[in-house]
Amino acid sequence: IKFALDEHAIVSITDKQGIITFVNDKFCEISKYSRDELLGQDHRIVNSGYHPKEFFRNLWATVASGKVWHGETKNRCKDGSFYWVASTIVPLRDGNGDIAQYVSVRTDITQRKLAEESLQASNERFRSTFDLAPIGMALIGLDGELLQVNNALAEMLGFAPDELTGMSMQERLHEDDLKPWISKVVQTLDGEIGTFGQEIRCHHKEGFQVWA
Repeated sequence: IKFALDEHAIVSITDKQGIITFVNDKFCEISKYSRDELLGQDHRIVNSGYHPKEFFRNLWATVASGKVWHGETKNRCKDGSFYWVASTIVPLRDGNGDIAQYVSVRTDITQRKLAEESLQASNERFRSTFDLAPIGMALIGLDGELLQVNNALAEMLGFAPDELTGMSMQERLHEDDLKPWISKVVQTLDGEIGTFGQEIRCHHKEGFQVWA
């Protein structure tokens, strides 16, 4: 079991006060600390400062009560770089039933977290561009539902953005423009064309037509 864990996981053991008594090679490798530098310390040596104190209070309250804790933590290496781990901390009891030590098994999830952060930043940039664009923009579901609309489109049609959201394009398009629009959408979804443009008439909230 130890060999299997060492091949995959970052493993450490602490006493009941949280002092590190064992680390495997992967712990040293990812943290960039030597075994001698880690033994006798607690896990604050790799604390990145990312998580609030309440996060660790909850962690210790869980394991001190004898329960297993699962979570994701951002840690700091000796050289100042950061890494993320998915952790499982298991309390182990002695012959009297008292907690004697804690075993922590972690998996490196740094690449996944970096990808998530990159995606979030990309989404935020898109959202900012979408909201502030001076032209009407919408994200539309495959059934024609308006999933997101920006301020410019809402203003063009006389609605608040949250009023338009959930409506369908079929409701807002003039009847004579609806069939050719749907035809081009179907062609796009089938891969027959890449993009399309079309002049359309939209129903304004006040009942008149707006050309777009």
